[in-house]
Amino acid sequence: MGFIASFFKSVLSFFSDVWEFFSNGIYDFAIWAFAGFIEMATLAYLKFQLWSLQYAWDTAVSLINSSNIIPLLSQAWLSVPPQFAGILSLLQIPAFISIIVTAFVTKIVLKFIPFANL
Repeated sequence: MGFIASFFKSVLSFFSDVWEFFSNGIYDFAIWAFAGFIEMATLAYLKFQLWSLQYAWDTAVSLINSSNIIPLLSQAWLSVPPQFAGILSLLQIPAFISIIVTAFVTKIVLKFIPFANL
């Protein structure tokens, strides 16, 4: 008799587990799967944003190098009086100007990349 009782107990346990899966497990699985999907989509979006920023930066540097802006800035810098040029160099103004110009061109390039609205 013990064999039949344990058999029915295991069958009852099986159907109880199946019922538990269909009543709660599917919901828990759907929540887990949706959360995983959102996590992967967010990660892919952030990786795309980083890639597009690097691409735009490289393109902007290439555009600046090929557009002769650097020689124009160097020529304008040479026309500054020496006493002001020393103070401006101490304040790192030339580096500031080059960063601003590169950032501006990068912003223009980013407008051409879809979904890269940084």
